[in-house]
Amino acid sequence: MTCRSQICLAALLMSLGLHACDRPPAEEAGAAPATELEAPPDFPPPPALDALDRSIRVQYESMREGLEEAWASAATPAERAAAVGAFGRWYHAYGIHPVAVDAYRRAAALEPSEPRWIYLLASLDRLDGRFEAASAGYARVAESTAPVPYLPALVWRATIELEHHRLEAARALFGRVLELSEATDGAAVLARHGLARVALADERPDAALAELDQALEVAPDASVLLYAAARAARAQGDAAGAEAYLARLPADNRAQRRLALADPWLHEVESLRVGVLDHLRAGLEARRAGRLAEALEHLERAVASDGDNLEARLQLAQLHLDLQRPRAAAPHLAAAAERDPERPRIAVLQARTAVLLGDLEAAEAILAAALENHPEDVTLRLSRAEVDLRAGRGQAALAALKSLRREHPEDPQVARAEVLALALLGLHEAARAAVVAALERMPGQPELEALRVAVGGS
Repeated sequence: MTCRSQICLAALLMSLGLHACDRPPAEEAGAAPATELEAPPDFPPPPALDALDRSIRVQYESMREGLEEAWASAATPAERAAAVGAFGRWYHAYGIHPVAVDAYRRAAALEPSEPRWIYLLASLDRLDGRFEAASAGYARVAESTAPVPYLPALVWRATIELEHHRLEAARALFGRVLELSEATDGAAVLARHGLARVALADERPDAALAELDQALEVAPDASVLLYAAARAARAQGDAAGAEAYLARLPADNRAQRRLALADPWLHEVESLRVGVLDHLRAGLEARRAGRLAEALEHLERAVASDGDNLEARLQLAQLHLDLQRPRAAAPHLAAAAERDPERPRIAVLQARTAVLLGDLEAAEAILAAALENHPEDVTLRLSRAEVDLRAGRGQAALAALKSLRREHPEDPQVARAEVLALALLGLHEAARAAVVAALERMPGQPELEALRVAVGGS
């Protein structure tokens, strides 16, 4: 799957203070703020997903169908907002921001009293470089959640003010976060780090170190704090003190603690990013690269993340079958068939499982039942021809494959199946002629080119 801007929450939080900028980030030109709330009162139209891997596209389409049903059955505007907001979170998670913005705007228009939609829109404004709009959105969230404002909104607004060198505003906001936080909270640690950055920008390294030392009592191995403390010590002229802070960095970067902020509204987005789709995409990529053990691990994790995910189960079952493990595939196919008993692909995989288990009669029965409901399905008909071949009914298989070739002359899978059947039946001249004819119809097909070499076609 090609998804841009897949930035995890931990990385976002580290960006709150790794480096003080010499000048404020530039605003993105020409883009309307996400927090503009005009939106039509219907469910968003389906976005173009042609660039995505087919298996990932299936997940998005399935997700959309479920949320459209929830929208249609909703009895209140809040329920419709929840459905369209969930739609937006999926696209937000994978960096497809225009779709997410459209969905969140609709949710906010339906449920104007719910601040989370404004917060998520402000988050997209920030990610897309519309910092002034983001700051205004975070301010609205803080006001609407008073007297105890949603702390992440204050933290992000304070960070934007700091990055734009509005130091007094940043100091006041970080101070407010500190007042509202428990001393050991992630928000308090982030606030002290922010106050230290303000002090460094004011050329007050003593004040910066005072804040950082208190933060380090809570997060003693947080690299961002240790680097900032070393910088403050150097500003004091204390080179030995700076080296002492740097010496506290864990030798293994993976052991360095990152600053964390409890942000349940953004976590709802983040949890999608590291869930079933992430593992499904990684599993498919590993499988294409031939890393089958890695593919198996990711697909198993995808199923563990969401046992109801049909595509993940089918991909895992197919990989088990490719590895000649029909007994491992069987329970996944049974669960898939329970959810969608009419899907031809499930019947094809169940028949393949039965073949690998040596039960041709079961395979024939599965395919016969499926073909009654889907008599024109190509994959079902190819599978039935394969079973006929294995059962010794070679002429019946060839007749079925020739019929498929006449109906689908430019389907490489049909051509491949016919060539293989001819070769398996010892009809080598016919197999060579068939592959040459197929390549004339479909020149450059790599599978057919490899098959031509295998059967000796000129």
